Amino acid sequence: MKKIKFLNTLYNNFSVLIGFAIVLRLTIFILAMIFVINDHKGYVVSPLVEQQGIDTQFYQRAANHYKTIGLSVLIEKTKAFYQTPEIAVEKPRVAQNKISPLPLFPLTLIAFNYKSGNTLPLSIFFLLICCALCWGWLKWLKQNQVPNWGLWVFALIPNPLYFMLAISTDLLFAFLFFLFFLSYFNKHKYLKSSFWIYPLIGMSLLRPNAISIILFVLWDKFFNAENALIRRSKILNLSIILLTGFLIVFTLPYFIYYLTFAKSFTYFGISNAEYLKGAFEVFPEVLNKVISIFSFILAKIFYFVGLRPSYSGISYHMLFLRSFVGIFLLPGFFYLYIYGDKRIKYLFSLYIFPIFLGATQDRYHLPVMPILYFYGILAFKEFFNKLFSRRSNETQ
Repeated sequence: MKKIKFLNTLYNNFSVLIGFAIVLRLTIFILAMIFVINDHKGYVVSPLVEQQGIDTQFYQRAANHYKTIGLSVLIEKTKAFYQTPEIAVEKPRVAQNKISPLPLFPLTLIAFNYKSGNTLPLSIFFLLICCALCWGWLKWLKQNQVPNWGLWVFALIPNPLYFMLAISTDLLFAFLFFLFFLSYFNKHKYLKSSFWIYPLIGMSLLRPNAISIILFVLWDKFFNAENALIRRSKILNLSIILLTGFLIVFTLPYFIYYLTFAKSFTYFGISNAEYLKGAFEVFPEVLNKVISIFSFILAKIFYFVGLRPSYSGISYHMLFLRSFVGIFLLPGFFYLYIYGDKRIKYLFSLYIFPIFLGATQDRYHLPVMPILYFYGILAFKEFFNKLFSRRSNETQ
């Protein structure tokens, strides 16, 4: 009885949960240095090995250009791309070499001197980010009345652990998005109400997805009558608009390449063209197109939340481990749109819109995963409450 009481005390102790989450991440970090872990392309994922997957080579080339040429390479490559934009459609692999990414991640690689034989400093930095990100979201989930079992499950979700090891823009962008979200939707006054500007600038220098976040801010400031957030600041308003224009100019080449690459992407073995043309020829033509388009959208949602087949034929138990978070994210996706906060709904919609235009992959859900997880928990709670309420009424 005492053991059960002791375990229950640990289970309900938030500090124990945080300690467990940090120890888990540190353990995975150490194990990845001892045992060989491969990604779906066969590359070794380890803090001791320079990462080759998830576009890291693309950013390493950019880092070398920034070191040898300077920041002007971004301007020069962008100008060159606009002179021959058709190359992105005709020769996308060639086009990738002519695109220069936004500077923050290449500069991060330079700052940590990330290269073969010197990978540990940046890897440790990513470990710290992963721990801080988990702690922050767990605190937010707890404050929003997520039950203890939901908090413990969240600490075990493997997706952030993978991106902790696979050095890329994903975890860094997710961390900056968290800082933005915590400050912008600031109910508990941990951060100054204007702090969100700094992570927004950071995201703007990291990935094109920042345009979606900026568009949300513009909508929220100018068109959302319920929110009077810094609407009178003309200098800030002008700065945000100029930043948006800057990003569109410098990220449009990357977006064109992204859309071109997406044409070869398949969902459950069916290509984009087949879905759009009509993938179910057993039905009449009009019905075929309607079902195909609906299936296409649904397939993209499934891939986005992680409920997809493996790209590399991994074992079923590993596939379940990688995908199980989708069990919460999928109902959370629909619950958000039906019952969710209006402002979060707009933020999420703007974030996923460009992603759904291209190759929709589960790596892109990392920044918003805790939000969908939260709404998924609400969906499960409501479902079981109604289920048990109905059963109790039937037994009376």
